[in-house]
Amino acid sequence: AALVDYSCMHLNLASFMGRFNYTYADRYSLTMTARTDASSKFGANHKWGFFPSVSAAWVISEEKFMKRLPVIDNLKFRIGYGLAGNQSGIDSYTTLSLVKPNGVIPVGNSAAVSLGDLRNTNPDLKWEKNAEYNVGIDFGIWNDRLTASVDYYYRKTTDLLDWYDAQMPSNIYSTIFTNVGTLTNQGIEFAIGYDVIRNKELKWHLDGGFSYNENKLVSLANSSYRANHITYNPLSSPANGQTTYILEEGKPIGTYYGLKYRGFNSVGKWVFEDRDEDGAYSDKDYTYLGNGLPKWYFNLASTLTWKDFDFSFQLRGAAGFKVLNTKRIYYENSVSLPFNLLKSALGRPLNDAATFSDYYLEKGNYLKLDNITVGYT
Repeated sequence: AALVDYSCMHLNLASFMGRFNYTYADRYSLTMTARTDASSKFGANHKWGFFPSVSAAWVISEEKFMKRLPVIDNLKFRIGYGLAGNQSGIDSYTTLSLVKPNGVIPVGNSAAVSLGDLRNTNPDLKWEKNAEYNVGIDFGIWNDRLTASVDYYYRKTTDLLDWYDAQMPSNIYSTIFTNVGTLTNQGIEFAIGYDVIRNKELKWHLDGGFSYNENKLVSLANSSYRANHITYNPLSSPANGQTTYILEEGKPIGTYYGLKYRGFNSVGKWVFEDRDEDGAYSDKDYTYLGNGLPKWYFNLASTLTWKDFDFSFQLRGAAGFKVLNTKRIYYENSVSLPFNLLKSALGRPLNDAATFSDYYLEKGNYLKLDNITVGYT
């Protein structure tokens, strides 16, 4: 172990990359890359990571048999695979053996400061890896008046970086930052563009699209560490310490976890689902309450020009998720009187301790106008 002067420490990165491109007859193309990266954030045994990728494309519209279909201007098929590394969320000194003052002890006739380990070190900490497969099609018709693209992707993240419970002994502390777990994401993305009006003085173009994604936490284990689930308690007073989210094998990231609301009794006390039927509420009554990550994203952009005038706007939205309204937890409970409350608290019977449940979960679907512009050139 060594004392570290944090003021003189900094992050070191190194990268080497090579790329190969090949195109034949303006119809077939192949791209291959090889990249290796090193970061001082990782352990002595795994500072370097290797991240290759390969992609290919076939411009079908350039084939002779497609010339019989003049309505199709562009038709392209794409496929690819790539591996990328992640080092986000890691403190720069996580893998170093650091010490801290641990008290004063007598040494002969004088006192000396004793030193102890600052935390568990992990010389095997390594890159989090994202492997992604992608298949897509691009097309354009009617002199590219209508264009569109469709993509399907599957992403597998391995060696997830996070804090996990550590065995004591041989570890000094009960937690360690290490690589454990596997996560998958898959979905589709669709984009379309259309010239609704296309003439010399008046032009109107629309761009739109949507995407769908679903994720699943496949594993929270490796050969050395295992966690069946991890719960999160982000709420502050008066609901601090209450489980709100859970990470669990087989479930998606962002899953709400807690008590299921069933109503109020005659004096405004909570009534929750008593899943174990023991007459009391505890973590044995917790269940899955929905998800806080959108499954659907969508957007629409419009641009209209007439002579020297232009008008445009952009909309975007999301759907298929729930939002935790923390403001209601803190300010919609008459037990907090005489402190400030939301007006909505006056019409509700609640007069009990602040408790997280699906009572405070609301549909998160939204449509937002990002911008609207009127111009003259």
